[in-house]
Amino acid sequence: MKPVTRRERAADGTVIDGSARFARHRRRRRRQLIAALSILAALIAFVAVGVFSPFLSVREVRVEGTQRLPVESVQAALADLGDKPLALVTNADIGERLDGMVEVQSYDFRLEPPSTLVVEIAERERLGAVNVPAGYAIVDGAGVTLEQVPTAPQDVPRFELEDNTPSSPGFQAAAAVTGTLPDDLRAQVESVQARSLDGVTLKLRDGDTVVWGSAEHSARKAEVFAMLRQLTGPEIVSYDVTSPDAPVTRTSPVEQPGATNPPSPAPDPAASPAQPAPPAPPAP
Repeated sequence: MKPVTRRERAADGTVIDGSARFARHRRRRRRQLIAALSILAALIAFVAVGVFSPFLSVREVRVEGTQRLPVESVQAALADLGDKPLALVTNADIGERLDGMVEVQSYDFRLEPPSTLVVEIAERERLGAVNVPAGYAIVDGAGVTLEQVPTAPQDVPRFELEDNTPSSPGFQAAAAVTGTLPDDLRAQVESVQARSLDGVTLKLRDGDTVVWGSAEHSARKAEVFAMLRQLTGPEIVSYDVTSPDAPVTRTSPVEQPGATNPPSPAPDPAASPAQPAPPAPPAP
């Protein structure tokens, strides 16, 4: 018995049997596969050219965000990335080259084709100076030493503490308060004494003292202190803004135990009475 061959009629009326239809379908699939492979090969070639072409390699390193750290130092640290394909530069590549720069707190980078690597640096902030055997160490808020100088610096306040270690309550209090001071007020501060997290006193370069308390509400305290300086005369040498809504002024400095230097003798209450300060400006 002969097998039955399925026949179909094409649109033009031609009779097509099943084997011919199958062959035509197979040729169509082959053409589609060849086209897909050609597109894939072209895509791979394009990526390879883009990644490995010398025209898309690192030829320029641009550094942004630095203030004290020399740009040339950063560029020198990254110099061996030159000629590396731009698309292959990773965060780890940059991090391991900047790791030895203590001034760098964090960084970010971006690629600008065809050949520029842009690195943006966030520097550690010079916050204060602590006593060390060789003089003073300038530190940031985490206690990282950025520089050592033989004499007291004039651009940052001294931290006068019983314990200079970054984990001590005194250091953390001094760093927290100093870090929240407005720039214009911080420039006036000669030293920061801290015996606890809420026991911070500022000594200004003109000799006045400010009992600050904790870092809480520092913006409000700075506003009140600035107002007091405008409303009081030269006889006032001590300001207490621990409670910014009820500030107090005095004509003699307040004794502050726990500082590195010996504290001044306690003032005679009869000779130097505490004076209520002018009313503080209303809180916003």
